[in-house]
Amino acid sequence: MPAPATSQRILDIAERLVQTRGYNGFSYADIAQALHVTKASLHYHYPAKADLGKELIERYERNFLNALAHIDAESRNAREKLRRGRRTRASSTRAIRRKPRRRWWARSRAR
Repeated sequence: MPAPATSQRILDIAERLVQTRGYNGFSYADIAQALHVTKASLHYHYPAKADLGKELIERYERNFLNALAHIDAESRNAREKLRRGRRTRASSTRAIRRKPRRRWWARSRAR
């Protein structure tokens, strides 16, 4: 089985980092280190972090819509489609949910 294309490997690592650290919590240096490549090679595929973020969103959307199309093709019952669609959405967003930050007023009360 051939190795995945470099751009796909970059997206895979970036997706994992977004899910664990958040979009602002990682840099090209983190991806380069994980892939054992230079930052310049990342910029060849995605010139700016915003380009990478846009592609991550588009890939997520494609995967989610494909999953919904699969559910639509397999299920005839509307209630079953809704149930499976909710489950699909919940499982696809579970990994990116993060612990909520404490609100400013909660910090001021804790002092």
